[in-house]
Amino acid sequence: MSSFQEDGFGTNNNNNNNNNNNNNNNNDSDVNGVSNNMFSINDDLNRINNNNNNNNQTNPYYKSKTVFMKNSKDYLLLDFEEEGNDGGDDDSNNRNGRNSPAEINITHRRHAKRFTAKEKESMAHIESLDFCDVDNILLRKYVTQLKKRTKILKTFGKWAICTLIGIFVGIAVYCLKASVDKLQDLKFDSIEKYISSKSISFFIYLSFNLAYALISCGLVIFFGPLTSSSGLPEVKGYLNGIRIQKAFNLKTLIGKIASLIFSFSSCLVLGPEGPMFHIGSAIGSSISQFKSKTLGIHIKQLWFFQNDHDKRDFISCGAAAGIAAAFGAPIGGVLFALEEGSSFWSRQLTWRTFFSCLIATMVANFFLQGFGVSVHDYGVLTFGVSKNYLYSYWELVPFIVMGIVGGLLGALFVHLNVRLNYLRKKYLTSLSKLYRVGEVVAVVLLTSLLCFFIPLAFKCRPLADIVESSTGDVCDIVDDVETVQFFCDSTSFNPLASLTFTTSEQALKLLYSRDQGIFNEAVLIVFSIIYFILCVITSGLYVASGIFIPMMLIGAGWGRLFGLLVNRLFPVDASIYALVGSAAMMGGSLRMTISLVVIMVELTEGTQYLLPIIFVVMTSNNLRALARGQAHPLPGVPTVQANVATIRRRSDESHTHHLPRGGHCAQDHGDAH
Repeated sequence: MSSFQEDGFGTNNNNNNNNNNNNNNNNDSDVNGVSNNMFSINDDLNRINNNNNNNNQTNPYYKSKTVFMKNSKDYLLLDFEEEGNDGGDDDSNNRNGRNSPAEINITHRRHAKRFTAKEKESMAHIESLDFCDVDNILLRKYVTQLKKRTKILKTFGKWAICTLIGIFVGIAVYCLKASVDKLQDLKFDSIEKYISSKSISFFIYLSFNLAYALISCGLVIFFGPLTSSSGLPEVKGYLNGIRIQKAFNLKTLIGKIASLIFSFSSCLVLGPEGPMFHIGSAIGSSISQFKSKTLGIHIKQLWFFQNDHDKRDFISCGAAAGIAAAFGAPIGGVLFALEEGSSFWSRQLTWRTFFSCLIATMVANFFLQGFGVSVHDYGVLTFGVSKNYLYSYWELVPFIVMGIVGGLLGALFVHLNVRLNYLRKKYLTSLSKLYRVGEVVAVVLLTSLLCFFIPLAFKCRPLADIVESSTGDVCDIVDDVETVQFFCDSTSFNPLASLTFTTSEQALKLLYSRDQGIFNEAVLIVFSIIYFILCVITSGLYVASGIFIPMMLIGAGWGRLFGLLVNRLFPVDASIYALVGSAAMMGGSLRMTISLVVIMVELTEGTQYLLPIIFVVMTSNNLRALARGQAHPLPGVPTVQANVATIRRRSDESHTHHLPRGGHCAQDHGDAH
């Protein structure tokens, strides 16, 4: 691969020996020809210089007599000077800065990062994907001779594969949800039998947490490191053109699901939504290719789907379906894949992806709830907020302040987590995997100690202090909010244990509840600080994990605290501030914007809160962008620069042409954005 190709240029070099008939072309065709005559630095540049010296050929748009390559710190310049400046003195003057009127500069900004020898060695096994068909006569002849029946069957086959992807992703979500519920019920039921003794209860609690976490870590060691963490960087790298070996094979898929089930069942501060993005991608890859090296299956009759272009589209469908089924948000899943994952998109892919998301959410809802209940929400998270309370316009001011707080906290989280993962990579990667297991044990021990003993420092509160909200709207979903007794008598509950000594879903229901008197300011402050620290430490452990639910919990904690403080001055509902705080925290720590807004609305069924969510997400995300951080970096995989190449004609500074990052692909012009 040439240096220009590595920097994002689309190269489609033409033979200069065929340029004799180009003098009749107009200027517009020559402008397009600039992108088709980009020269590689190694072979093509020397060949062009030799051709210019031997044949003295010309071009109507630019006449290249000599080609100069200037190496500077930031730019790589190729200067093409008009042939008409006779004599070496003119050439020397042009090289010294006195440019001719027809001079053209092709300027490409270099990568800001300089890779070290060790980083280059780690990237030696990385290969780019062939998303684009090479335009040639044989391909055009093949496409022309295709029968209409064959084209229809291929289109129908894509829709059938998308249906299968949605079905299997929905089944995977059900298996995850049901397994986690069984394991958590087993843990808390065992603790409840010995709740009279604090020491025995803690020993059982710690034993279950350690067992679940060690099984999850052991599965990662057995199935491979790609089953750890969220898998979002690997999927994003593949969808943007980087071939990552074993990222979507059957072994990685099974290991990811199994590791996530046990890690999410432990006390670790993590969530399943990020890994579901990877799980859905692996399902899309496995189903669409009709082959598996692990099982030794290869259906060669369906070879026309076994290419990088179609595989990329099916992986996008699976990734979106995974997010949709996990959150119960079909539209949000499509937007998440479009905004956060893929750089290649088309209108046809939008419809197929939305169909996969719809099938996945319906299948997950069917298995989780069945036909005998009223359908109101579905997915791994199942809760809604009140529909009979509306905010006032003056509350947009504190909402924007919350967006600023969320952006600052999100940037702080990203900074701390990136530094911690850098230390992990520096000191633990080269050591034995037993050190990674020891790290998991240490984090589980710390989490268990904090979640069990700190609530003991808070007094029990009578259940009579909870003021239940009255609802008169038939659209309101009434769901019982469960508090945790935790060594209190039958008429009391422990407010902090109700958040730390329970499942993530129940904790979010409590924070989003309209009932008043559940929490005071001290409880919410301690909870937010503890979960923020634990989330920084947990993200990056050698287990399958995500940060979506932890960010929602942290944001809901300090958001409800903010609502209680505002309520001292004006009568407001703190539950709305908890919802807005979740959106602000996720917007500050992730790169999601539109998809986050839609997911929050679909997840909580609160369409009337669309405006404040938009405000806080925009505010927090812009602050996060100023910090130039993201929560899912992919070390060791090259990324394409955001700055596109610029071709500028010196004689007319107002005409600037930009090359797309991925160049030009045959029959694929509409898929890049």
